[in-house]
Amino acid sequence: LQKAGQLDDRAVHRPQTSASDASSSTYTVGTLLEWGEMEFPNRKPGGKRTYTSFAVKLDTGAGVKTLQGEGLKDVLADARCKVGERVGVKRLYKEKVPAFDQTTGQPLRDRTTGEQKLWDRWVWSINRIH
Repeated sequence: LQKAGQLDDRAVHRPQTSASDASSSTYTVGTLLEWGEMEFPNRKPGGKRTYTSFAVKLDTGAGVKTLQGEGLKDVLADARCKVGERVGVKRLYKEKVPAFDQTTGQPLRDRTTGEQKLWDRWVWSINRIH
């Protein structure tokens, strides 16, 4: 059974490639293979080995490229993108958003000032290519 946000199993799967092989540093063009919450290695010492973040996988022709960022959810929905469509994705800039504990939903606060912490979130653009 095919899950939402995933391409049919009969699709051609290509090996992962580096970002420089798959696209320019500013614009990535490819066929949308899947999207959703995905696990990534955590490079921060002392924490969990992995973390979960929203991401999309694109078949760029040069290989499969994974783009990661919570801001991708909004642009995918706004553009009404579907698995199997050819898209162009560009990371535009970072914006500050309020930080919340993923378990409790409570705002994360600075211990010294009491102010709510802010996290960086990438803003993306996406275009459907016909």
